[in-house]
Amino acid sequence: MLRKDGKILNQQQERIASDIFLAFEYQWDFFVLEVLKLLEKDTVVSFEYLDDVAKQSGNKVILFQVKHSIRRKTNGRTINLTNRDCDLWKTISIWIKFIEENKDSDREAYIENNTFILVTNKSSEQNVFLDALLEYETNGDISGFKEKISFIEKSGIPTSDVSCQIRKFLNLPYLEKFIKHIRVNFLSNELESEIKDLMEMRFVLKKNKVENVYERLMTKMRDNAKEIIRNSGVVQYTYDTIKEQYWSIIQEGRDKLIFRTDYPSYNGNPYELMFIKQLIAVNDISKGDYDDIVNYTNEWFQFHNNIKDKWNNHDISEPDIQNLTNDVFTNWRNNYKQNYRKLSENSSVEDLNDAANKVLISVRNAPLSIANVPMGAALSNGCFYYYSNNDSTIVPDMPQIGWHINWKEIFKKNE
Repeated sequence: MLRKDGKILNQQQERIASDIFLAFEYQWDFFVLEVLKLLEKDTVVSFEYLDDVAKQSGNKVILFQVKHSIRRKTNGRTINLTNRDCDLWKTISIWIKFIEENKDSDREAYIENNTFILVTNKSSEQNVFLDALLEYETNGDISGFKEKISFIEKSGIPTSDVSCQIRKFLNLPYLEKFIKHIRVNFLSNELESEIKDLMEMRFVLKKNKVENVYERLMTKMRDNAKEIIRNSGVVQYTYDTIKEQYWSIIQEGRDKLIFRTDYPSYNGNPYELMFIKQLIAVNDISKGDYDDIVNYTNEWFQFHNNIKDKWNNHDISEPDIQNLTNDVFTNWRNNYKQNYRKLSENSSVEDLNDAANKVLISVRNAPLSIANVPMGAALSNGCFYYYSNNDSTIVPDMPQIGWHINWKEIFKKNE
C-alpha cells in the first residue's frame, strides 16, 4: 500500500491501519444504535466524550468501552475474549483512571452513579473473569472473586502490563463497589444489520425503503458529527436530535397514512366525556345542543379510533405522537395566551366565555398533520377534542389543553 508521502506500508502496518479503521467504524455504529434507541427526552448519548460512547440521564451514566477485533479462529468465528485479553484489562485500567480522577471522598459516589460496560465482538467462551463476575453477582463472595482473578494474574508473565493491571485491580480499596457496576456486552461482528432492523421496527419503515433511509441517515449523522468536531464541540445527541435533524429522512421510508372516517358512532353517553364538559363549561354548547354534541363527539371518536388503530398496528411511532402533541399544544397555547392576556379570574363571565370561544374558533380552523400527512378539518377538530379529553392510553397526562381560564383546576385536578 502506498501512503500519501510516497512511502510503502508493510503488511503489519496495513493490518494495523485497517484494524483502527474498522474499530472506529464499529464504535460509531454502536453509538448510532444507542442514539436510535433513545426514548427518554432527558437522556444524552455522547461519542468520544465521557468514554468511547456514554449514555447519561440525570446523574446516572453508562460508560461504554467499545472494542472490535477482526481476528478469527480456524472455524471462522471471532476469537475469544481471553482471561488475559488486552482489551479487557486495558478497559478496566481506563475505568480505574476515571475513578481515580475524583477525590478519594468522591470515588464511591462516582462508582455508584456509573455503570461500566465493555462492548466487544469477541466470543464469550471460557472466560474466568466473566465467570467470577457472575458468581460474585450471585453469592457476593469477594474472596472467591479475588481467588479467580489471582489465578488469571499468575497464569502469565509477572512483569507484563496485563499482570500489573490485574494486581492493581485486585488491590483497589473500592474493588467490591466497582465490580458491582462492571458489565460485558457481546455483540455481532457487524452492526449494520442491527441498525437497519432497529430503524425498520422503531420508525415503521417500508422494507424496500430501509436501505435508502439507512444510507442517508448514516451520511447525515456523520456529516453533522464532523462539523461539531471541527468546531471543537461535543458529539452528543438526544431524542430531540432525531426529531429535529433526521425526521425528514426517516419519513421518506414510511407508508403514507390513510385515515378512516367510517368508524361506527360512539355508543356511550357523550355528556360524560370530559371534552364535552369542557365545551359546556365555556358556553360553547349547552346541554340542549344535541346536534352539535353529536357532531363534536363523532369528530372526537373518529380521531380517537384512527390514532388508536394506527398506534396498535405500528403505523405511527412515538416520535409521531410527540410531534403531534407539540403541534396541538403550541397551537392551543398561542391562541389561549393571546385571548386571555387582558383577562383574569375576576373578569366577567361574558368576557371569559368570549375569550374561550375565540380560542375554540382559532383551533377549529387549524389544520393538523400526523407523520406529515394532513388530517383534514374534521379529524383536526377531533384531535383537539382528544387532547382536551382524559384518555391517557397513548398520550400521557391528559387532558393537556382546555378552554376555561381555570380549566386545570376544574378538570385536570379532579382526575
